[in-house]
Amino acid sequence: MPAGRTAILAIPVAVRYIPAVAVDFKWDPRFRGEGMSLGLCRGLTAWVDGENVTQEGMGLGAAACRHRRLTYFSANAIAHQGEDGVVRARYRLDRRIMWRMGEWQSPWLTRLVESTADGYMSVPKLQLPLMVAATMIRRKLRLNSRFVPASPVAETQFAYTVRGREVDIDCTVRLLGRGSTKVSIMSELGADFFTGAIAKGRMLAPPTGWQPLALDFPTPALYDRRHELKFSLASVIVTPAAPWRLYWGREKTADCCWAGFEIEVDVRRLPAETLSVRYVVSLG
Repeated sequence: MPAGRTAILAIPVAVRYIPAVAVDFKWDPRFRGEGMSLGLCRGLTAWVDGENVTQEGMGLGAAACRHRRLTYFSANAIAHQGEDGVVRARYRLDRRIMWRMGEWQSPWLTRLVESTADGYMSVPKLQLPLMVAATMIRRKLRLNSRFVPASPVAETQFAYTVRGREVDIDCTVRLLGRGSTKVSIMSELGADFFTGAIAKGRMLAPPTGWQPLALDFPTPALYDRRHELKFSLASVIVTPAAPWRLYWGREKTADCCWAGFEIEVDVRRLPAETLSVRYVVSLG
C-alpha cells in the first residue's frame, strides 16, 4: 500500500438492540479522533443511539509500538468485510510521536517525555496529581506533540468479529527489524461517557491514568451512567509466550479524553518476529 494513502470506507458491523439503547460498531477511517491523538487510524468505533462515543480514544483494537525509545502509531490502514461478516484491517505503524518546546523539536526531548510517561505509569497512586501537574508543566513550557511520518517499525492485522454487544478481536503484529521493546494493543472510548467503574458488583470511581489490573477475567468494567453500559475485556491470549501486562485507565484533561484498556507485551525476547494477541471486548 503506498505511503500516505488510507482506504475510505465505513463498515457497519453491529446488531441493534430494541428497546434498549442501540449499540453499533464501525470501522471508519474518516474518523481520525480528536485532541492529542487527532489524525491517527482507529480500531472499531462505538456508537450508542447514533452518537459516536469514541472521542479521543483509539477505538476497539488499535496498536502502538515502542521502538528505540520512541512510540509509533498508524496513519495508514485498509480494511474489508468478508462474506463471514468479519472485518479485517491492516495497519502500518508509520507515525511516531514527537514532542516540541515551542517550535524546537528533538528526538532527545521526545525520549525524555516518554521516559517521564513510563515513570508516571509506575506510580499508580500518584497519577491523579501528576496528571494535573503534567498539564500545567506542558502549558508553562509550551510543550506540544505531533505525529511525523517515519519508516514503519511494524505492521498489524486485526480481525474484528461482532457478536451482539461483544467484539472478538484477533491481532497479529509483525515487527520490522530490531529495536522494538513493547507493543501495546489498545481498546479506548471516550472519557466523557465512561465516568465510573464497576468491580465485583460495586460502583467505584474510575481509574486515573493507566492502572495495572490483575489477570482475572472478565476485568472490572468502565461504566457509562448515561446509557447504563459496562465496558470490559475478557479472555486475553498472547502467543508465543511473552511477558505481558494489562492496564485500564481514564484521562480527562484539556488535552486528553479517553477511557479504556491496554494490553502491553514485552517483545524484547520474542522468539519470532510475529506476535498474536486475541481478546474479547464487551459493551453491554
